[in-house]
Amino acid sequence: MYNTDKEIDKTNLTNMEAGIEKKEAVQITAVMEGCMDEDVKVGSGVIKIGLAGSGVTNESGGNEELYPIQYRKLMKKVSPYVDSWMKRFAKKNGVAAYTTSHPACGAGEAQGIKESDLIVATKQNAHENGIEYAGHLEISSEPKNLGDKNLEIWFTRKGGPHTADFFILTTGGGITRSEKTTVEGGHAAFDISADWVKDALDEGLARRDAVDILVFQLKLGYAIAHKIAHKIGDVSVFKVFNGNRLDSESSRVNADVVNESVEIAKQEIEKGNWKKAFHH
Repeated sequence: MYNTDKEIDKTNLTNMEAGIEKKEAVQITAVMEGCMDEDVKVGSGVIKIGLAGSGVTNESGGNEELYPIQYRKLMKKVSPYVDSWMKRFAKKNGVAAYTTSHPACGAGEAQGIKESDLIVATKQNAHENGIEYAGHLEISSEPKNLGDKNLEIWFTRKGGPHTADFFILTTGGGITRSEKTTVEGGHAAFDISADWVKDALDEGLARRDAVDILVFQLKLGYAIAHKIAHKIGDVSVFKVFNGNRLDSESSRVNADVVNESVEIAKQEIEKGNWKKAFHH
């Protein structure tokens, strides 16, 4: 039904990265964990690490079919590994690591978390994982500083459905604004981080847990962004991006787990096991 040739995907990715390297020489100013939402935007120099709902979970409530309890428990288990890697990555680059929350968060709404409660929950999650909560993003069509951190991070969707029509999975140190713009090519994409996987496996996280949390985020995005479901069968909706900010072995292991996750996602879609969430 759709292209599953990994070598073709890798060739396209290599060409894409070469173009970015020639055009971009960005000074890193911060590393920001934000929701995988396509409308969470970062300014020049900010590296985004995408994670559904910034890793925030609610033990019960909401739509337990859309965000099952078992995956809330898994996200709570995996989130500290993501943040542990992110802190080391930020320190290596001489910058701070932050996390954020945003309006109309699909992962939060799926768990029955109100916006005001999402702010409290994200602060608490940040505190538990030892990173700083930078704030709740403002809705703006233009770049906007968040709080007093001098960070350009904002949210562009003023309402209505998600517009993402594919996924970007990052394996080599997150993604910057200009990199994402290049990869999107005029479209919109969820960005999901797998940059943390190698370190998490080294620290004791089971490979199956890493694969499962990536697959779940793909499933969630598929459910809430109807354009993705409509594209299945026409073009690949899974793109892997390596920002070349990690060592080659880490990027290789991260990409290997991503490829396994994507293959599972494709099989589930082919079998008709993934459904759209019409209320989003």
